[in-house]
Amino acid sequence: RIGTLVFRVIPNAEARLAALRNGEIQGMVATDLKGWERFRDDSRLRVVLRSLPTTAFLNFNFDDEHLRKRAVRLAIAHAIDRVRLVREQFGPAWQPADQILPPGFWGYNPELSDYAYDPQQARRLLSAAGYPDGFETELWYPDRPRPYLPHPAQVAQAIAADLAAVGIRAQVYTEHWSAYLAERRQGGFPMWLLGWTGYNGDPDSFYFFHFGTVAPREGNYDNRELRDLLLRAQMIPDEKARLELYHRAAEIVHHDVPRLFLAHPQEVLLFSRDVVGYAANPVGPEAFFGVTLGH
Repeated sequence: RIGTLVFRVIPNAEARLAALRNGEIQGMVATDLKGWERFRDDSRLRVVLRSLPTTAFLNFNFDDEHLRKRAVRLAIAHAIDRVRLVREQFGPAWQPADQILPPGFWGYNPELSDYAYDPQQARRLLSAAGYPDGFETELWYPDRPRPYLPHPAQVAQAIAADLAAVGIRAQVYTEHWSAYLAERRQGGFPMWLLGWTGYNGDPDSFYFFHFGTVAPREGNYDNRELRDLLLRAQMIPDEKARLELYHRAAEIVHHDVPRLFLAHPQEVLLFSRDVVGYAANPVGPEAFFGVTLGH
């Protein structure tokens, strides 16, 4: 067992790596280390990816004449290649999102079947919705990086390109962050990029703010069954019953497509192979009492 645990601050990622390799330290945060993926096959080191309580998403305004139609929102979900988007615009430490909760968090629904990237299906849905030739709209994005959106302009442009390929001609816009938030609160955008970081790891901290009330800031999406379900989940103590409610919440949101979830970040950790028993905790203090060092 570990008798003494020392946390060292080494600001430079390469200096941290050198300390890990020469045995001065046994583990490090490596999210800022360029090319960390190469260590997946390193026999001396182990890569651990810690899920973070953060999600990026594309929002839809239900007051918009096009986006109020579920077939249109579903077409957009099928039109965007989110696997490529995450790989090219978010980075190797990110994973595609299929619901508001990241994998590994209590309440995540593992049975959900995500929308496949299928431009032909997107065109069929648009035609069925009355837009065989597509339509024009706007896509807004923040003017600065956010924890859930490291490259807002590039993400917006990539999404617009995928939408254009199926006939949705989205003009891309931005404005100062404070004005962006103000206009979002008033429901001023047809589509806009934003994200969320849960503040305690409980599903309520993800779901209720976005889907528990009807508000312009959330695109005026209104599903009474979902709102009632989220209220019940706040009030009952039974863990199994709450889990069933949040799984059902994920199914409702997935069906209605009030927004398209894009990506979740992960924190990259590197450990010496001598470190045994470490389990990353995405929402709380680290627990090292079960960790041992083998030599």
